[in-house]
Amino acid sequence: MEVDPIDWELGTKWYAQLGFETGRGHCYTFAAMMTEFARLLGYEARQVAGNLIGNNPFHHSWVEIDIDGTTYVLDPEVQQEWNQDCYLVIYGTDEAIPYDVDALTYMPDDPTPQSLERLALSGWEPDETEEEYDPNTGCFGD
Repeated sequence: MEVDPIDWELGTKWYAQLGFETGRGHCYTFAAMMTEFARLLGYEARQVAGNLIGNNPFHHSWVEIDIDGTTYVLDPEVQQEWNQDCYLVIYGTDEAIPYDVDALTYMPDDPTPQSLERLALSGWEPDETEEEYDPNTGCFGD
């Protein structure tokens, strides 16, 4: 199995569809699926790409959701991999992991043409069990 691409410009819908179709992923995929679930439930949700800071900084993706005027963090990968409560925490509190809020980017919903071109040039292709992504419909397959 090839490693799935990490490119914030591929967008929330692309990553969510990849996760729903393949049942696998990484922080971008899990955050995209959580964003789409929240939106289906009627919440204002955004996928974020940014960095975690501290002793071992690294690039990461998570979800912001607005509820009654408060912005909360939902981070399904940290919840799963680190077994740390990362649902409905607020930036800068003791419960939140150290997100670099000064350097975050809100991911687009749909992939940019440049991101799809970079993906094609990289040679990445979905596994045989996956279907091709159609940028016109925003879906895999038909």
